[in-house]
Amino acid sequence: MTDYNQLLNPNSYQKGRWVLHMLRHRLGDDDFWQGIRTYYDRYKIDNALTADFREVMEDVSGQDLEQFFQQWLFTAGHPRVQTEWSYDESEKVLNLEVRQTQTGMTFHFPLEIELRDSQNGNARRWTLDISQKWHRFSFPLDFEPGG
Repeated sequence: MTDYNQLLNPNSYQKGRWVLHMLRHRLGDDDFWQGIRTYYDRYKIDNALTADFREVMEDVSGQDLEQFFQQWLFTAGHPRVQTEWSYDESEKVLNLEVRQTQTGMTFHFPLEIELRDSQNGNARRWTLDISQKWHRFSFPLDFEPGG
């Protein structure tokens, strides 16, 4: 490829922004911003690679980020998710199925869900760890979710 401007388009910048947003969510604000400051300080007058950024973020956070960087930066595609749910009123339990429907690899990511009481609008939230093509979750829930 000789025209490198073909590599730089709005998708590149939007993806980069989302990857940083997901990394911040994964590490937490304190470790993320400490990592950013450390990275800028270390490479402010030098060239750096993605591997250098990953190394700094791992050093600061104490986390292994190999899978995160591999799936979000070096693998094509993104997760596509379908859900189905049912509420068992007698047991006061919500059953939720989550399926990844994309072809290719299975992504590993947190999925935040919010359920609202159909009567008063009160909500409850959970963060689910999605790591397989299919999951089934059950939640105790003292209201029927809706609207």
